[in-house]
Amino acid sequence: ILNDTVLTLGETLTIDAQMNNPGIARTVDILISMKKPNGKNVRLLKLDDYLLPGGITGPIRVFEHLFTTDDLRGKYKVTGKLLEPDTHEELAKDIERFKVTRP
Repeated sequence: ILNDTVLTLGETLTIDAQMNNPGIARTVDILISMKKPNGKNVRLLKLDDYLLPGGITGPIRVFEHLFTTDDLRGKYKVTGKLLEPDTHEELAKDIERFKVTRP
């Protein structure tokens, strides 16, 4: 979950993962990456064998970034995945897009 779809330089992007596990605790791998306007992919978060608690139903803050003049303006894409640790089967996937503009 992104805090906005259009950000200007000087604003902060926050990414929350909506975790819903009404059952028992289970181990998952978490991978979050971002594709920049220049096509470069950057890994934002990689957690192997993360114990996802049972009964969790809410967002968890996983990333924050303040966009400055050092950052590229343009369109970005954030991809989040939950994977089964042993087989790497995709359990969940979310793709969010946003853009960064001048103030």
